Amino acid sequence: MTTVVMTQVTQPVVAPAPPPAPVQRDEPLISMTVATTASCFVFWMCGFLFGGIAFIATLIAKSAASDGDREGAVKMRRVSYGCSIAGAVVGIITIIALVIVAVKSKHMSEAVSYHGVTGSH
Repeated sequence: MTTVVMTQVTQPVVAPAPPPAPVQRDEPLISMTVATTASCFVFWMCGFLFGGIAFIATLIAKSAASDGDREGAVKMRRVSYGCSIAGAVVGIITIIALVIVAVKSKHMSEAVSYHGVTGSH
């Protein structure tokens, strides 16, 4: 007696993958909003040199934060803050110095014209 076994060919079934589990972070995200805002303000109002350096430092910090380098991100954010503060201080001192020079030169020109000295003989 011969036994015949019938097998059925089936197609593989693809089950949908379960949704990924949410990523749990032990540390809070590093915010660059204040650093970016300060660097832009300094760039446009006080001086492009310090503001530009601060903005580049902020971009480097954002990149480090997205790569998971928390220490590097915090360090570059501090560099950005330092450049923003230095730019604001230098800008304010420059503005004050320019105002003083303008006021003194105006007073000097008024004093010269008041006393009748015109500068030509």
